[in-house]
Parts: sequence; C-alpha cells; structure tokens
Amino acid sequence: MVQIANGSDRQVWAAHLGRIIFSLNEIDWLFELIYTKVLKEELPSNWHKKTFSEHIDIILETIGRKPGSPAMDELKNLVARTLPLNETRNHVAHGTLALVGAPDDAPRGASFEMLRYHKKSGEMRTVTFAILVEQTACAMQLSDDYSRFLAMCELHAEFIAPYD
Repeated sequence: MVQIANGSDRQVWAAHLGRIIFSLNEIDWLFELIYTKVLKEELPSNWHKKTFSEHIDIILETIGRKPGSPAMDELKNLVARTLPLNETRNHVAHGTLALVGAPDDAPRGASFEMLRYHKKSGEMRTVTFAILVEQTACAMQLSDDYSRFLAMCELHAEFIAPYD
C-alpha cells in the first residue's frame, strides 16, 4: 500500500483533480435540467451517450434558435465561461501526471505537472498546479452560477421571458 502524507503533492493534486472533474460533472447534470426546463426541449434519446463537449454544442445551437431574453443572454455568458474549463477538464482527464521535480522551498504541488499532447495543435501542453488550483476555483464557482441561473429561471418569469 502506498503511504500518502497529509499535504503531500500527490494529495493536493488528487484533491484538485477530483474537484474540477466533480464540478464539471455537476454542470453537465445541470445542462440536462437547463435543456428541458429552461430551453423547453425534449432531451434527445442519445443525450446520455454524448460527451460534455457535445452537450455544450447542443446547448449553444439551441440557444441560437430561442428568442432573446435576459436568461438566454446569461446562459450564453455561462457557456462562454465553460469552454476554457472544458479544455482543462479534457487535459486533466486524458493527460499524464508527470513528476518534474521541484526545489525544497517550492510551493506545494510544484513537483508535478499534467502533460497532454494536443492533437489539433500538435503541441505538448502542460497544466501546472497553480493553473489547476485557479481552474478548479473557477469550475466550482461556475457550477454555483449555473445552479443560481436555474433557480432564477424557475423563480422569475420575467428573467426567462423574451425581450419586447
């Protein structure tokens, strides 16, 4: 059995990796509610076979067919904030955690980096622990913001009503 010391680089990476995936899974679940309750669309039969990225595309395409409203404007903003986090999510889900070494006085988490070959650009990309911490905080806030958005839609008819 591997011993993991409290506060070790492994432990802090694991906590943040789990939290960013968890937060974006929350958003994916909220997409289903937004699609059916806010956008008033029937869920496609193959929805659960589609990826998070495909769900984003479906939501964006559907927003484009809806009349403008405060809710649609806010949903566009939320989705725009989701796109860079989805890139990070894909990076950490499919990347490789590499031990890169760090001096003794380096900040916690600095001895690892998440590496991933990006097929579209042909580049090797890196997520450092500092980037992961920042993106995790953004994902957690975004999940809360989607929940707040859904509540606003359910509680305030004028928020979802089309512009005059």
